[in-house]
Amino acid sequence: MPKYATRPIFLPQKSALGFFSEVSVKFEYHSGFAQSQKQKSIRSLHEQSNLHPVLEVSTRSEHSIGYELSAFNLTYMNKPIESLFQGSKCFENGGPYTDIYSMPPLQAKKDGRIKTSGNINGFIFDGRRWLLVPKSAFYDWLYINALALNKSYFYDKLNHYGGFSDIEFNPKKSISTQARSCAIFVCLCANGLLEDAIQDPERFIEIIYGASAHQPSLF
Repeated sequence: MPKYATRPIFLPQKSALGFFSEVSVKFEYHSGFAQSQKQKSIRSLHEQSNLHPVLEVSTRSEHSIGYELSAFNLTYMNKPIESLFQGSKCFENGGPYTDIYSMPPLQAKKDGRIKTSGNINGFIFDGRRWLLVPKSAFYDWLYINALALNKSYFYDKLNHYGGFSDIEFNPKKSISTQARSCAIFVCLCANGLLEDAIQDPERFIEIIYGASAHQPSLF
């Protein structure tokens, strides 16, 4: 019997959620770790969404720009986004572990300290502390700042897509995803707000998530 799963697709449009909206799609899931199996699942997800075209943003993508925009491949300050994100985490019993910045992204994600340092309570990056509310704010900030370094190139590549997926992202297990960040980036560019949003973290949170989401102890 076919196996089914549900994953979100993120659309670049203003909504109650911010500068993106989210559609949950049930699709036939093809088990297995092989790239071919993952891509079968991606095709099924996109077909069932009735949103065209949709870009898979991950190392599983069949499109070069989707592969390029994986957090394992996209860089900021010459470091992979994934490594910066993992190395900036602060926990009850340690962190941030900034030596992770220099690790390959898969090694960074699997670093044992991330699993053994207690509950995460925020992030510290570039001398600034981020709280956990809004939940995906730090990841989105980091990712979108990387895209902003080559705004015209990335916007031209992404603007014609109606939505973005990340087959490995399960909202029941994770919070942040490159697919959401891409949707926010496109919507910011389309509304002429990218430069304003990235001028500082507080302004970013105010624009993307609303003034009510302001973090009083961001710095």
